[in-house]
Amino acid sequence: MYKNKIVFTDFCLLNKETLLKILEQRNSDYVRKWMDNDKIISINDHLNFCKKLKNNNYQKHIYVTINDAPYGVINFKAVNNLWNSCEGGCYTFNNQKIPMGHVNAMAIQWMQANFGIQKIFCKIKANNLRALLPYLLKPDPTLKLIKKDTQFYYFMNELELTASEKYVNKLAEVYNATTVFNILI
Repeated sequence: MYKNKIVFTDFCLLNKETLLKILEQRNSDYVRKWMDNDKIISINDHLNFCKKLKNNNYQKHIYVTINDAPYGVINFKAVNNLWNSCEGGCYTFNNQKIPMGHVNAMAIQWMQANFGIQKIFCKIKANNLRALLPYLLKPDPTLKLIKKDTQFYYFMNELELTASEKYVNKLAEVYNATTVFNILI
């Protein structure tokens, strides 16, 4: 039986060619219009940022592929082991058959297991209905809207490790997937 292979790879382990492909997607109108920083990022700025990640214990930027095809990026910033919290974000390169929220849940479970993350904060642009609708229409009891303004909705997700593991296992079953994590600890 064929299985989908979902691979999570730390930016620090990627070659220059892959990093430039990620930048090209990040700078595309499709992705950029939903970003907090919606400016075009230069090649030099991107490569310098990626190089600095090797010495940064407070951020994880993860490239995701499904069946060797580029899928998207997940990032965890302000990783704080004392408070077991971080800020999370993600984007896909184009419309995908597996929702980003489900792939993101797999990465979150990994962050919980390896960094003890219990709370994830995120903000979503108010005009990004594709990202907001799952949060607003089908509320998750662990997810709280903590603030909204004209530009953003701000959420906090208080995680339960055992519930997350069950959820991730169910997702892997639904999508007939195996996961591989190539992430530096």
